[in-house]
Amino acid sequence: MSKTKEFVLATQTDPIRATMTSDDNEYVVHFDATDWFENADEDAVRALAGIGWMRDYEADAVAEHFDRRANPTMREAFRHIRGTRCGFEVTVNDKDALEWLKNFRPEWYENVVGEFGEPLNSGTEWDDWRQTE
Repeated sequence: MSKTKEFVLATQTDPIRATMTSDDNEYVVHFDATDWFENADEDAVRALAGIGWMRDYEADAVAEHFDRRANPTMREAFRHIRGTRCGFEVTVNDKDALEWLKNFRPEWYENVVGEFGEPLNSGTEWDDWRQTE
């Protein structure tokens, strides 16, 4: 059994924290999902909020965005996932996401909070990311 490979990809001071974990726990990648939000449309963001910001295809699309962008760490993790056919789970920190929406897409924020309510999960294991940089 090999040791889990854990990476932190922080790109800004206040990231939208997200975590991708391979189903075999070989890879854990903590990453800043802001670029996905900057490129997503409102329907994609609402779909992500609708599944609780985690563990479904809408959340998987956030990590897959960075694989398509040729991020070396994500590509390595996805090579492993595809090679072993093990799958993966993604969790986006809902408080970070809603804070970003409030600041940069206020109309979307109102729509998401109006439909799905305030954050519930805040689920990411990347709570002390600044210490890991």
